[in-house]
Amino acid sequence: MQEDKHRHKSNVWAWVAGTLAVLIICGYTGCQNFKKDLANPNSKLQSHINQQVEKMVLDASDSLYHIEYYKFDLDVDLRSNNRF
Repeated sequence: MQEDKHRHKSNVWAWVAGTLAVLIICGYTGCQNFKKDLANPNSKLQSHINQQVEKMVLDASDSLYHIEYYKFDLDVDLRSNNRF
């Protein structure tokens, strides 16, 4: 009986550790693909972000303000200690 409890606990921890590892790997891969897409001059994601930022400024200011810019450069560096 004691052995079954120990085996059950170790199986639960193995599943938790495996799930956590998969989530970390998927998150890291997603961040790398996000950075790679933003570095591409023909990025679809970057144009979508541009449209959303413009829409948010118009909606938040009740169409009093608009935003225009020539180049939108978003640098995503998760390893940097300087967050601000």
